[in-house]
Amino acid sequence: MYDIAIIGLGPAGATIARLLSKEYKVIAVDRKNEELKKKIKNKGVFFDKLIKKEACFVFLNKSFFSTCTGKKGAYLIGEAAGMISPSSLEGISYSMKSSKILAKILNKGIKNTGYKYFVKTLGIRINLLLKILKMPFMYNRFLRMTVMKSGLKSIKIN
Repeated sequence: MYDIAIIGLGPAGATIARLLSKEYKVIAVDRKNEELKKKIKNKGVFFDKLIKKEACFVFLNKSFFSTCTGKKGAYLIGEAAGMISPSSLEGISYSMKSSKILAKILNKGIKNTGYKYFVKTLGIRINLLLKILKMPFMYNRFLRMTVMKSGLKSIKIN
């Protein structure tokens, strides 16, 4: 039997699988990344066959509470947790940060993991909130032109 299951081996899934395999017996399931599987298999991560393949729409954060870090022993990292920049639809940096945070918490022990993970990802959620507030100035033509004409944060080129 395994202590922890990792579903999906993108950069964040692979990172947390590798970090947790030092303390736990980890099983990972992924539909691709054969080269990555070979590399982390040597680090003590076990693999099983893919059960189901799905695709999804990108979840656009619209509020501070749009992220979900998980509950009852199932925790979400990166894009699965809704940690995606609403202005650029980029999520790799949040994936890496959240996977390292969760791995550090789990490696110290599993007690109160959900609460600790929620608290430790506060910085990520604040960063996402600031990006949500910035969005209207990027996508509304009138607001964008007003900011550009104001010279705010502009660089003069001679």
